[in-house]
Amino acid sequence: MPAPTLTASLRQFLLAHVPFAQMVRADLDELIAHIEVAYFGPGEVVLAAASGVPEYAVIIKQGRVQGRTLGVHGGQAVLELGAGESFALGALLAQRPANLEYVSLADTFCLLLPRRHFEALTRRSEVFLNFCRDSLGQLLDLSHQQGIGLFRTVEYAHIQHFHIDIHQRRGAHSFCKRAALG
Repeated sequence: MPAPTLTASLRQFLLAHVPFAQMVRADLDELIAHIEVAYFGPGEVVLAAASGVPEYAVIIKQGRVQGRTLGVHGGQAVLELGAGESFALGALLAQRPANLEYVSLADTFCLLLPRRHFEALTRRSEVFLNFCRDSLGQLLDLSHQQGIGLFRTVEYAHIQHFHIDIHQRRGAHSFCKRAALG
């Protein structure tokens, strides 16, 4: 568990961002209790697509991270994320490797939630699980709009099912904050 001063700072930061502001205090406290803080310099890989199922869900505390497709010449940048945004959520939900490589664009501090605590939080917090599912749908929409083929054919049917379910269940309280999933 982080020191009390760090805990208060993390709580204040997280409460300024979706979905954390909507989570019950006990769930937010559980998340904070298991967060690790990591620094990444400009150009450092935060999450490599080829590294298997991610070990952490990542929340950007400060800095910028770019999601890139894989390619022979470094791939194509398809999204840029900043403070309060998350990634690797879809990969963790589907228990698969990330489809993008995430690279720090500046001095970046990230909050890392270990996979087993991520899984526990998705079981415990419906708000957090719904945010992860909504984010998965948004990444699928991005893939369609940009025609970048983020998803392998076998995974596409699984993700499309999530996408349909998400759109059927979305209501007025849908979380629209962008989050990259994998």
